[in-house]
Amino acid sequence: SHQQLLGLFPWSGPVIMQNFFLYLPPKNWWPGKEKVTTPDDDNLAKQVADALSPKAKGGFGAYEDDRQIIARTTMKLYHTKGDAVITSLYLLETVDKPRKRKNGPSKT
Repeated sequence: SHQQLLGLFPWSGPVIMQNFFLYLPPKNWWPGKEKVTTPDDDNLAKQVADALSPKAKGGFGAYEDDRQIIARTTMKLYHTKGDAVITSLYLLETVDKPRKRKNGPSKT
C-alpha cells in the first residue's frame, strides 16, 4: 500500500539515481538534434538530488543525505510531447560486514 511505501523513506542505504529531463523541441528542431544548450546536466541532476533530500524546503526526504547517491545518470532530451522530469531511484540494501567463520573442529 501507499503507506507501506512511505515507510521506506527516508532511505538509509545506497541510492542510484536516473534522471531524464525532457524539453519541448524548438521550431528549428529535427530528429537527432540533441539539447546541447544550458542548463548543464550536472546542474539539473544536483537540483533533483537537493529537492529529494530531507533538508530541502518542502523536500520529499527520499534519502537521509545526498552522499548516499553512489551513481547517477542524467540525460537532457528533446521530446515532442513536452517538458517533463522523470527520476527513478534504485534503493540498495546496506550489506553488513561478513563475519569470519571458524574453520575446523571446535576446541573444547
